[in-house]
Parts: sequence; C-alpha cells; structure tokens
Amino acid sequence: MPIAALIKERNREQMMNPSQSQPAARASLLVSCVLALCIAALPACTSKTKSKDNVAIPKALTKLEQKVELQKVWSVGISSDNAVRGEHLGPSVVGDSVYAAGSRELMAIAKDSGKVLWRVKGKELWSAGPSSDGKRVVLASLDGKVACYDANDGEALWSIEVSSEVLAAPILAEDKVLIRSNDGRVHALEASTGKIAWRFDRDVPLLSLRGAGAPKLDNGLLYVPADSGKVAALRISDGVVVWEESANISNGRNELERLADIDGDIAIDNGDLFVAGYHGQTSALAASSGATLWTYQGPSVEGLTLDKRNLYLSDAESRVVALDRRSGAEVWKQEALLNRLISSPAVLGEYAVVGDLEGYLHVLDVNSGALVGRARQGKLGFPQSPVVADDVMYAQSANGTLSAYRLR
Repeated sequence: MPIAALIKERNREQMMNPSQSQPAARASLLVSCVLALCIAALPACTSKTKSKDNVAIPKALTKLEQKVELQKVWSVGISSDNAVRGEHLGPSVVGDSVYAAGSRELMAIAKDSGKVLWRVKGKELWSAGPSSDGKRVVLASLDGKVACYDANDGEALWSIEVSSEVLAAPILAEDKVLIRSNDGRVHALEASTGKIAWRFDRDVPLLSLRGAGAPKLDNGLLYVPADSGKVAALRISDGVVVWEESANISNGRNELERLADIDGDIAIDNGDLFVAGYHGQTSALAASSGATLWTYQGPSVEGLTLDKRNLYLSDAESRVVALDRRSGAEVWKQEALLNRLISSPAVLGEYAVVGDLEGYLHVLDVNSGALVGRARQGKLGFPQSPVVADDVMYAQSANGTLSAYRLR
C-alpha cells in the first residue's frame, strides 16, 4: 500500500477523516495514531524509491525533447491558501467567461483575453467550485456554506449552510443546485432561492480519505460516488434512488488497506459510467442499471477522463494509464511520473495533460503514452484536473495562479 498517499502533506490534503461529524482535530489525531502503528509494523525500507520514514520519493524528471509546446495565452493571480488546507478549487468555463475562485475571492474572467470582468472578495474560505450555468455562479466553503452569485456582475443572490464542508464542485441543472458535502449527503437546492428541495443521505465509513468525488449528471440522473465504494443514481427531480451498486471493492487485511473511497473524477458517456477508487479497481458500469461491464485492477485517488477511444487514469502511484473504453484492456502505461502526485488527466486534442506536485504540466501522446511536452506554472501542485474548452486548457495551481494554454 502506498503509505505516502495517506501521510504526505500535499495541496489536496489526502488525509483520512474518521467521521463526518467530528472536528478536524480529532480526525487528524486518529489518523496520526493509525499511521504510526502501520508504519511501525512495516519492515525496514531499503528501497531507493522511499525515504527513511517509508514515504515514497517522487521520481526525478529527466531532460525531455519538446515535441509540442503548451503556449500560455494568459495568466491571472488568485488569492490562495490551498497548500495549507487543501481546497478543491477549479475553473468553470461557460460561454465567453471563465469563473474562478481563490480562498477568499470569486472572479469572472474574459475567456479570450484574461481580463478580469468582476471580482468579489469576502471572508469565506471557499473550498469547492465555482460552477456556473451562465446565469448563476455557485461555490461552497470549508464551513459548509453554499453561496450563489449573479454571473453577469457578481451580485450576491443567496447563501445557505449545509451539513458539513464541501470539497466537490456544485452542479447546476433543472433549476437546482446539487451539493455533495463531505458527510456523505447530497443536498438539492432550489437555484432561485437556495431552499432545500430534497436530500440524499448515506453513512461515511469510520476511516476514509478526506475528499469527495464530484457527482456527474446525465439524462436527468445524478451519479453520486461514495466513500463506501458504491455509486448511486438519483433522479434530479425528487432525489429518488434509481439504483445503487458497489463499483469499488477492496479486500485488504486491515482498515487502511480496505479503503474504498471514490474521491477522484468519474466520467459518463454513451450510457457507460466509469469510476476508479482508492484501493480496489477501476470499473465501467451500465448507467441505466449499475451493472458491471468490466473491471481493471488499477486504483486511483485523482480519477479519470475519456476521449472517443480510451479512458485515461492517474493511478494511486502516479502512473498514467490508458484503457480501452469497451473492454478495459490496457493500451499503455507511463511510469515516468511515479509518486509525483499527479492530477487526473485532461484531454487536449491528441494529448493528455497532467499536473504534478511541483507545478509542472506534462503532455502525453494519447496514442503511445510518450511524454512529448512540459511546462511549469509554479512551484506547487494542482488541486483539480485542468479544464479543457474549445481547444484551450485552463489550469489552476495551489499557489493561486490560473493560466490558459494552447498547444503549439
């Protein structure tokens, strides 16, 4: 088991949270005790891939022949304390605007020029989002506050508190705002007022990673990944459960090895749902029923993305893996970024891009997995996968920089 994924402080704070209702201090204490026992039980490590305290050492980067270039179009500074608290903030691209948030601010940016159109500052520690439908912008905080703003000018429209901190980006659909909080609940809010329309509730395991996989929306259903390794399909109109199935089964010898959280990006396309969990497996499910179509023994914290042919996965040890969408067969595997705590891949044309813990963006050929380009945005990693819209990639780093790139 890669202990580093549990104990290394990183921009996404992959800490375990033993209970949805207990204070963070108690969670941290329990994690420290469990990990101390676990590490004490391990044999002495002589591998050069691990440090003396058994933490995996990131693989050093080697000189790379740049076959393609990530050309920076523009860059905007955003206030951020992400490296300390682990907010999951990433941009949302709608129409001609990019909406982005820092720890204590929200802004709208012109997609083509990078000009800041409006900016709202406050006291909240934003942790998830923003998301927008072109009319409203919604984001959530570490204190469980959900706030809605006018997309045109940033005017505050409403705010409400949900049951716990939110680390998954909100979803806006069918005049509702859908929020997954870190205690396993999904809250459906009326988009115009913020009032609760319905709530879905599931228990969180005693021991789980700190994080929450963002739900996905398709054909009137919301697909919700859980810390238990299950996925539930809910009707957006009323929250009724259409089906609920286990997508990630972990059979470890202890509680740590049985962690089955689905905290990374999931994907849905053409009636197929793709999920990857921490420990366990990557699975393809029928979106209509939850029936398993295929499985691949490749766990992930960060998750996956799709193109027309393949599924691209960042596994738990920072390998990038391409799988055939139809069969789950491995197409290629790239290990040059081992233990570099990479993000979920983003597909940009014929290339996949991942960010790492030192602020590098790595470009891989989707046909072969070969590394063909590299750029550095800062010195810290990326709390979310880069976002691609209209052949432009937007990457927000933990040091508070949002940059737009084109391939050249």
